[in-house]
Amino acid sequence: MKIEYGLDRYYLPKKIHIVPSANEDIDVLHSISSRLFIENPSIEFVSFAHKGLYDKYSDEEYEKLLAVAKRLSRTSFNL
Repeated sequence: MKIEYGLDRYYLPKKIHIVPSANEDIDVLHSISSRLFIENPSIEFVSFAHKGLYDKYSDEEYEKLLAVAKRLSRTSFNL
């Protein structure tokens, strides 16, 4: 199989597509991909925030980190 992807302006995954090779069974690929588990990155971000791990960052830096976490969260569920 081949994985094709595109990046957005922040170099985060925008689109990910699995392309079967000539001899691969599409039903097998579907079975494999349906078992993939992608955890929402925002869960870890919120956990870290509650632990105070972002306290050392300025508000501007924190907003940038939060924007990346939000973007990753949207991307990870649109695969």
